[in-house]
Amino acid sequence: MDVTAVISQIEMYLLKYPEDIHGSKTLDFVKNTPDFWKREHLEGHLTASAWVLSMDKSQTLLTHHKGLDSWFQLGGHIEPEDSTICDAALREIIEESGIEPLESFSNQIFDIDVHWIPENKKGVPGHFHYDVRYLFFADDGQPILFDTNESNEVCWVSIANIEEKSSQESVLRMVRKS
Repeated sequence: MDVTAVISQIEMYLLKYPEDIHGSKTLDFVKNTPDFWKREHLEGHLTASAWVLSMDKSQTLLTHHKGLDSWFQLGGHIEPEDSTICDAALREIIEESGIEPLESFSNQIFDIDVHWIPENKKGVPGHFHYDVRYLFFADDGQPILFDTNESNEVCWVSIANIEEKSSQESVLRMVRKS
């Protein structure tokens, strides 16, 4: 992972959203944490997410996360084969939904969120995710194929009715940015 490129992308994001506390915390974390993307950092690590919109921007693709029992955008940990955070987000879309995005809006960061992940059933202690999110577009007519071990459901959700599925501020913030 190219630390200089990651810092540059976060700084570009902060030029657009200078008051974003999540972006500032993430920039500090990246600058002060070697191997900031590795999940072995039990205090926290960078993760990659994808805000996937239908081509007409009327729907977004959400997953009902089994472990956290809540609706979120697609995303997850950065793997050694991911050369960039954006590549990790793209991989997560395909792994978690089976959908091939038609395009990405850009390789610039769309949103950043820092949130606490509680200890899980496997005994991984609670830690922070510094979640870097990218915007993608996909055909909402593609069949959805998801791993039932990870998600209870993956589906397209109307942006107009998003609060029926999620009241998470980080999800609603991405709706406002869409």
